[in-house]
Amino acid sequence: DGWGIGWEDLRSVNPELVMVRITGYGQKGPNAHRPGFGCITNAFGGLSFLAGDPGRPPSTPGLPTIPDYFEGLYGALMAVRAREKTGEGIIDICLYEPIYRFLDELPAAYHFNDFIRERMGPAMKNALRHSHYPTKDGRWIAIAFTNDKIFV
Repeated sequence: DGWGIGWEDLRSVNPELVMVRITGYGQKGPNAHRPGFGCITNAFGGLSFLAGDPGRPPSTPGLPTIPDYFEGLYGALMAVRAREKTGEGIIDICLYEPIYRFLDELPAAYHFNDFIRERMGPAMKNALRHSHYPTKDGRWIAIAFTNDKIFV
């Protein structure tokens, strides 16, 4: 906005514009001044707490930039949807917000039942173990036991 390329400036040039304003912790609030980084927001959003093996420290799940990619994706989709519904396609999104989608039912389980899931490694509550296993020839294979179907 300070550079003269804010929402109103750009929308006057292109009324079909969608804009995603990305911050670490929101435009307002107690953490608005803090910078946001993927590794930190993985932890802030709760994903790092779940990643890793039981009895071990939390770890960064996958790449530390996962929140950056999903924030852009979710933000763009929400901005397009907002434009369709309201005529204005501007969205403010925090870096940690898309992480909540990865938490699945866990925020609700905590809210309603005070349930905090601990790190489980490749174990799962709703299915058999999903993991990566070494092969005799030094390669790795990913196996997921979700149903009784076999796909090769």
